Amino acid sequence: MKTLFAEGFERPQLKLKKKLLLLNWPFLLLITAITLVGVAALYSVAGGALEPWASRHVVRYCLGLALLFAIALSDIRWWLRAAYPLYLVALLMLAAVIVFGVESGGAKRWLGYGEFSFQPSEMMKIALVLALARYYQWLSPKQVSWPHAVLPPLLMIGGPVLLALDQPDLGTAALFGIVGGGLLFLAGVSWLYFLAGFVGVIVVL
Repeated sequence: MKTLFAEGFERPQLKLKKKLLLLNWPFLLLITAITLVGVAALYSVAGGALEPWASRHVVRYCLGLALLFAIALSDIRWWLRAAYPLYLVALLMLAAVIVFGVESGGAKRWLGYGEFSFQPSEMMKIALVLALARYYQWLSPKQVSWPHAVLPPLLMIGGPVLLALDQPDLGTAALFGIVGGGLLFLAGVSWLYFLAGFVGVIVVL
């Protein structure tokens, strides 16, 4: 369990110019091209007007692009320090949905206040990746398949899965499981665990 709260992550800091060069510019250009297609389609649907849809589409793109740059250019150590707190906040918000959630279509998936609503599962999709990435940051390849090293990430994945199933939201629960399992696979966890998990799912079904 020492690795769960390990500190001391050190790496040389890159200059802003170097960080900009390391961005995936082809991916950014692809996103921009898709956005422009969407703007053109919304502009056409509105009868050659930016309002009410095309302008909002542009605003969302600009906000998303600003957030992308802010995250990409920030110090990665900040995200490592924030990984567990973000996960805990997302988990508590998922649990709060059970009690305070807004019901729609027979499901409770949102937290709402007035006209504002928020789906905590969207935050958990990011928080789960960050938390698992931090956990495996300090584990050696030999340690990742030790039983006591596999248990914490399984609990980290299982919590959101069970809370999503309670909403009920089978799709999001499955996505948590797939994303979590994918990170375990990339970390080098033994395929025997995946085989056991697959057999367990079949038995439950």
